[in-house]
Amino acid sequence: MGSLFRLSVFLCVVAMSYAQCYFEPIIITDITKLPTGCQDSKGDLHPFGSKWMTEGCYSCSCSEDGASCCNQIPQIVKSPPDCQLLVDKKTCTSKLVLKSDTSVACPTGGVEKIL
Repeated sequence: MGSLFRLSVFLCVVAMSYAQCYFEPIIITDITKLPTGCQDSKGDLHPFGSKWMTEGCYSCSCSEDGASCCNQIPQIVKSPPDCQLLVDKKTCTSKLVLKSDTSVACPTGGVEKIL
């Protein structure tokens, strides 16, 4: 019964969060110099088929069409008033904790990477 409750809570948290994604198409400016990958916002070139994580916790992949990136940190639309989302940008993880004591998980459950 406890597992069913945790699953229900997890699904509620998933329903209340959403992922932010964007697509950056490859633009060919010179037909004699075709691209070999995707250029990120810092100017680094990532070869076709590669994947990388940005400093802002976006997981990106490069295809011949362009770069597709999605935020790995959930955006909570609604949470209990006594809870807050604690984000660790170094590991690109997050968890829902009590505002009064951030070492204690929110009673409704935690959030890891939700897409």
